[in-house]
Amino acid sequence: HGYQHVHSGQCEIVVAGATQRIDFSDTEQEPGFVFLGLAANGMRWCKHVAVDSLRLQRLLLKTSELWPDEASTTASITESILERLQPLCNEETMVQLYLEGQLTRGQYHQLDLNQIRRYGEEHCFALAIDDSSLVILPELEALSAETGERFSPREELMTLVDEWIDAARDEREKKALRSTREDLLAAMDEVKRR
Repeated sequence: HGYQHVHSGQCEIVVAGATQRIDFSDTEQEPGFVFLGLAANGMRWCKHVAVDSLRLQRLLLKTSELWPDEASTTASITESILERLQPLCNEETMVQLYLEGQLTRGQYHQLDLNQIRRYGEEHCFALAIDDSSLVILPELEALSAETGERFSPREELMTLVDEWIDAARDEREKKALRSTREDLLAAMDEVKRR
């Protein structure tokens, strides 16, 4: 909520607003308090007094910016994040690092979040890391390094078996291939559940 002074009929409504902003929502209201002068016949004055408060900064990093190529290492990823955080951090600033996008499990493990947290503890009033918009790709659906396309072993297997079934000469061979396909799919589903 922010400071407001409105009239409704014969009533004056004053909302003092917040004395401090401690979330990262965008607002143009300055934190402060209201100084009211009241008399028997009503309000004599109403003044919003702004106060110094913590600065709030937000840094949005997309995974596509952090991993522009396959050669990225843990050190280079972490250093890249720290370089981007550095201009935002000081002892009077709360910083939110917002991570967004898709990455593999290996890439997630390259994020040295502990080092980033330590940096925040040393250089900011507070650092919040929001990784709720990260999507970790299942290993079976990771992107192919050669083509940049989604690779699904399940789909590749289905395509291959369908080709074999179409090429089979007799019905008994087709039936055996269909049965094998179902067994393989069941086994893949079992592995995926573990």
